[in-house]
Amino acid sequence: MICKLCKQDKKLIRAHLMPDSLVSRVVDKTKEGLKSIDLRDGTTKIRQTLEADKEILCGKCDSYLGLYDEKLVQLIDRWSAAPIRRIAPDKDSPARAEKIDCNTTDLLLSLAAILLRFSFSTRHEWMSLGKYEEIFSAWIKARELPQNFERYFSAIALGYAIEPACSKDSTDIIDLSKFLRQIPRGGRSGQAHQYFLELPSIFFIVKVGQGQWNFESQTNYPTIPANAQNLAIPNLPFSLTKTFREDMAKAVSLSERWIQRQHLNRQARHTK
Repeated sequence: MICKLCKQDKKLIRAHLMPDSLVSRVVDKTKEGLKSIDLRDGTTKIRQTLEADKEILCGKCDSYLGLYDEKLVQLIDRWSAAPIRRIAPDKDSPARAEKIDCNTTDLLLSLAAILLRFSFSTRHEWMSLGKYEEIFSAWIKARELPQNFERYFSAIALGYAIEPACSKDSTDIIDLSKFLRQIPRGGRSGQAHQYFLELPSIFFIVKVGQGQWNFESQTNYPTIPANAQNLAIPNLPFSLTKTFREDMAKAVSLSERWIQRQHLNRQARHTK
C-alpha cells in the first residue's frame, strides 16, 4: 500500500495517531491503559490505549515522525517538572510564565506531525488538512519551517498548574492536569481551521490556514515563534480549560455539509 508521507508502495504498520510516547505521562503504573478520573463519582477508570491506523504510514516514516514526538515529550517533561506548576494561579490576575528549554521549530513541526497523522487517516474526516497536507509534509521532510510559515500555521502553548485530586477507589493522589485527550478538538473558523491539542499538562491551540485567529483568549497569549531555544509558558489553572473550550465552540463550526465536502476532497486527492 502507499505510505501517505513518502508516497512509496511499502508495507504499512499500525501507526498511532496521537504520539504513543505520551502514554507513559498519563499511564497507571500498575495497569495497562490510560488513566482517567470520573469527576461525577470520583472513581478511577482505565481506558484503552491510543487509537491507531494501519493504512497511513510505513515503518520508516512512522519512526521519522517519532523523532518529532520525542521533542514534544521532552517539552512536556520539562514543563511538568517546573516549580511554577506547584503555585496555584490566581484566576483574576495575569498568568505568570516560565521559560522552558526547547527548540521551538522542532516543537511546531511536532504539532504539525500530529495533525498530519489525523489528516492522513480516514477515521476523522473533519481533521482533513486539505492542501496543507502537502505543505506540512514538505516542512517535516526538510526539518525546517519557511520564513512565511505563520501565513499557514501558528500555535499557542498554555501550561496547566498541578491540580491534585484523590479518587474514591484509591488513596493515590492524581494530577488532573496530566490527562490526555486522544483526539484533537476544533474545526473550521472562517478561512482557517483551529484545533485544541490537550496533552499532559500543556494545552496547545493550533491555527491552520490563511484566515485570522477567531478565538477571544488568543489576544492574551503570544504565538510560538520559530528558531528560538526556549518558550515562555504561562501557568494557568486547570479549571480554565472549560472556558477555553467555550471560546473555541463559539469560533468554529462542524457542519455535516462541510465534513462531507472534506471527505470528497480527500477522495479526489488520494485517487489522483
